[in-house]
Amino acid sequence: MTRRLIAPVLIVVILILAACASTPIGKAVQVATVQKALVEAAAVEIIKLHLTGGLSDADYQRAKSGYEQWARGQRAMAESLAAWKVVASVENGERLQTALAQMATLTDAYLDFAAQFIDIAGLKDRLK
Repeated sequence: MTRRLIAPVLIVVILILAACASTPIGKAVQVATVQKALVEAAAVEIIKLHLTGGLSDADYQRAKSGYEQWARGQRAMAESLAAWKVVASVENGERLQTALAQMATLTDAYLDFAAQFIDIAGLKDRLK
């Protein structure tokens, strides 16, 4: 599940590091970066839980599907961020803000599902 996403994730990280943190978009990108780390850590915990028999195949498939949907949104956000970095126009900024809002929704949905099986608060603490 994660092998296909290594290159896009690296691109996102590089672009996020390049984003200006003093702008509203830059701050939103920083929040998205933290959320991204949390979703990825939750996905690892879900996989571990499934491999040890603590998660049914059906729930694992739902988690996998949710993660894949989140990953597609992550890719769209990366593309919007790249376009905004090349041409910081109002239109590109609006597209990026829309993508960031959609990512927040996808992130919340994935983490809400994962919270049924893993301790999200504990995971947040470990990531700090």
